[in-house]
Order: sequence, then structure tokens, then C-alpha cells
Amino acid sequence: MHPLKKYEKYGFFPWKMVVQLLLVLFTTMQVWFIVNQNTSYAYTQYTVFNRFFLNHDVQGSDTTITNTFNIFSTTKLTAYIQESVNRYYNFNSYTIDNYNYFYKSTGFKQPPRLLSHYLDTQVALDKGWELEYDLLSNSLGPFSSDDVEEYLNNVKEFYVEFKMLHHLPSYIDLSSDCYQWTIKQKYSFKNHGTIIVELLTERIACDHLDYNIVRNYIWVSIAVLLLGFFSFLNTVREVVKRFRVVAEVRGGLQQYSRAWEKLGIAEKLKFFDGWVIFAFFGNLFQIFSGILTLINKSTYLNVHEIIIGFGCFFAWVGLVRFINHRSVSYTIVNTVERSGKTIGLYIVGVVPIFMGYAFLGMCYFWQTGIYYSTPMSMIANYALVNGDSVYAFSFAGFQETPFMGQLYYYTFIVFFICCVHNLFIAIIEGAFSSMREEKLAKKDEESSDSSDEEVPFGSMSPKQVKVIETKEKKRKSVLAYQKIMNVGKQSELAMYDENTLKVIQQMDALVKDIQSNLISLEILSNGSFTYSIEIGELKEHLLRIIDNQLVPITEYFN
Repeated sequence: MHPLKKYEKYGFFPWKMVVQLLLVLFTTMQVWFIVNQNTSYAYTQYTVFNRFFLNHDVQGSDTTITNTFNIFSTTKLTAYIQESVNRYYNFNSYTIDNYNYFYKSTGFKQPPRLLSHYLDTQVALDKGWELEYDLLSNSLGPFSSDDVEEYLNNVKEFYVEFKMLHHLPSYIDLSSDCYQWTIKQKYSFKNHGTIIVELLTERIACDHLDYNIVRNYIWVSIAVLLLGFFSFLNTVREVVKRFRVVAEVRGGLQQYSRAWEKLGIAEKLKFFDGWVIFAFFGNLFQIFSGILTLINKSTYLNVHEIIIGFGCFFAWVGLVRFINHRSVSYTIVNTVERSGKTIGLYIVGVVPIFMGYAFLGMCYFWQTGIYYSTPMSMIANYALVNGDSVYAFSFAGFQETPFMGQLYYYTFIVFFICCVHNLFIAIIEGAFSSMREEKLAKKDEESSDSSDEEVPFGSMSPKQVKVIETKEKKRKSVLAYQKIMNVGKQSELAMYDENTLKVIQQMDALVKDIQSNLISLEILSNGSFTYSIEIGELKEHLLRIIDNQLVPITEYFN
């Protein structure tokens, strides 16, 4: 039952829905006031670091960022590292803004560090190579020697790490006015032939700052922490309630484990509602996002921002469970639930064909630069399935091998776009149509019921009116009896709350007693006796008993 209707009918205040709405509000504020500002600042700084520590030749008119740089000779590699180190020591002469350095106890700037990951660490150490080097303008560690090629043959990848401080004016609307930046150049040589350089950045807030609970938006994260914890307790409480219901029905309150063991796997899966699990994980992200704000000084901000993002995602999506499950707004969920099993089995049949094409493309068209690895092959074919880059990819395959390129792309596109896509749509459309037909059938049934109740008594004799009233009374009695007998269907139990479910279990027990007694009455009315009995009179008396007992039930349901 929808929380607002439950409030109107039973007076239960919809705390869960209110808490969920507040979580949506405050997690969105976290993203808007904290992450949005921080990521805008971080991206601006990344463009600066990319210009001076990765792509040295980028011009101010360039609007795109290239995340890798390829080096093809040891001479160029040494010159590249030398240029990066020189720029670090004179960084403020290249930039508009000012950056600060970390200093050693001797008063000198903390030098960049070269961190090496060797193919065989012990062999490299035996040859005299080290795991870490301090880089100076006149000393580049292994790149200052004549054995650069020997060093590269022993290394899998290595990093050059720079650290700087960036102080900002206090009026800038950020969660902090000082950040510690770690900039890493990653040099990968695992495939040999070329060295691929990537730029990695990490940032944390400075240690010495005293945070203002209002200005730094800490109050928003504290609100998320408290709301997430309250929602988490409600989720745990809901699970415990369900355990109690099962224990009461199956083995008593003191036998939780035995009651749980008696349930089958299918019953156990139904016991944990999907929304309960969804809310559980969402609350964990929301709680940790608040905790990390309070210990912000030692947390990498990109990790914190990801956790905030997940917390906001779970809060927004979690709103769907409070929508009336019979309303149009809940159509997407109902449609996915109805078609989910069929789609899942359908995907199982499609995936092997997709993977076959991906592996064939990697083996046949790797020289195009599109299918050079398994992940990239899967990404490229997924893009084709969605109609992206069809001409570019198929033309590249055609240039590589004209016949096989055309055969590969024609068969792939015809099969996946014409067949797989349309079958997906048909499955989802079938689920949606079945749901719509059920609603129309229910409306027709309700309208027919209401039309049956309208009896034109004005043109009938009193005897006819009495006959129709008797038939209508019996019809309602049968409907009420059917409702009572079908009240405990397992397929309908999921729509009730815990208290209603408990009463339903008690009603099921009474229904069994009613059924047993009716069978006994039927046996008694049809039995053989040694003395003379009017069987017809017994059966009429039995029907009168049933009619009289079902009158209160009829009035309740109608």
C-alpha cells in the first residue's frame, strides 16, 4: 500500500518516505555544492598539469585533452623526463597562478621521485638498479647513465611523481582553500616498441586547515550521515520484522534459525525484497560519504566524490519504491519485472554470438587500431549495435581486407540491429501490453459488477424482486467465500505490510478449519444411516447454515 494511503487509512506517518525525500535533497546538495565545485576546479588544474607534464606542445587554442603521449626513442625519453623535471622546479614561471612546494628539513625543495616496477625485482636489484630515485635537474637516476636501454629491458613500468601545494583565496566557493596535489607520469613499456605516457592526479585537502561547518558544507554531509544511519536502522528493523513473522508462523520466536532453515530457496529469495537490499547498500554509501567528510584531511577526494555520487544515485532511484505500484508512474518497473526473466534468458543466448564476433574482429582487424584488445573489441561492437561509427569501422575493415571486412560487418549489423534489437523491443512490448490488458480486464470486471448490481426493481412483481435479491445475495456470498479462501495465495503476499501479513497468516489457519468443517458437513449430509433420514432436508439445512454464516463476511467485503 502506498505510504500516503496507509497514512490516510491507518494513521501511520510515512517516515520512510520522508527520510528518503530528505536523503534525495541532501545528497543532491552534496553533489551540487561540494562535488560540482570541486570537480570544476580539479578539471581546470588537470588541464594545467596536462600541458606542462604530459603534452608539452599543447597550444592555448586546443580545446581537447589528450590523455596519453607516445615516445619512440631513448633519446626522446631522456629529454622528455629532463624537461618535466626542469618544469617542476620552475613551475611558477610557466603558470599564471602560484603553486607551493614541499621542502625537506635541509630547506631544499622535495625532489620528484622515480618509482620502478621491474619484471623481476630481485634480478633488477642484483644488477644494481633501485626501486626509487630522487630526480634532480643534473641527476636523473638511471637516465643519467649509459644503460638506459638495459634499464628499460628490466622494467615493466615506472612512475615519475611530483607533489605540490595549491593555496586558494578564501572567497572561492570550494570545500577547501588548500589542496595537496600528487601528479604522476606513468611510463608503460610492457609491450615494448613504444613507451606510452599517461598522467594521473590525486588530491587531498591540506592538513592544517580548520574547517567551517557552514562555509565548507560539512553540515550537509552531517545531515546525510544522520539520515543515512536512520534509514539504515529502519531497513534493519524491517528485516527483523520479517524474521519475526516467519519465526511465529514456522517455529516460535525463540527458533529463528530453525524457522529460516525450513524455508525453501525460492521462499528465502522472496523474503528479501529487492528494494530492501537496494536501500541497504545506498545507506552504506550515504553513511560513508558523511564519515569521510569529517576525516576529509586524510581522504583522496576523488574516492570521496565517487562515494557521494553512489549515495546520491541510490537516494534518487530509491524514490521509485514509494510510488504507487499500480500507477502509471511505476510502469517502467512493472514492465522490467515482467520482462526481466525472459530478457535475461534471451541475453544468455545472444552473448556467445556477440563474443564470437568480438574475438574474430580482434584476430582479423587488429591492425585497424579498433580491435587491438579484447575490451576494445567488445566496446567497438557494442557501439556498432547501437548504430555508432558504423561507416568508420566498416570502412576501416574494408581497407584491411575488402571481402572479409564487408562480410563481417554486414552479417554483424543485420543480425544484431535487425534481429536482436527488434526481439528486445518485442519482449518489452509484450510485457507492457500484458500489463495494460490486465488493467483493462480489471476495469471491465469492475464495470460488469457494478452493472449487475443495478436491478430494475420498478417493473417487477414483489415475487420476482425477492427471487433476484436471493440470487444476488448468493452471488455475493460466493464471491466473499472465494475471497476468504484465496486470501493466502503466496503470489499476493508481497503486496502486504508486516502487520497485515501476520493477520493473513491467522486467517489462513481459520480458512483451513472452515474447509475441514465444510468437508465434514458434506460427508454428514451424504452419509448412510441405519434409521430413516430426509437427505434433501439435510442438504437444504446445510445451505442455510452456510448462507447465514457468510452474511457478515458478505457485508464486510461488499
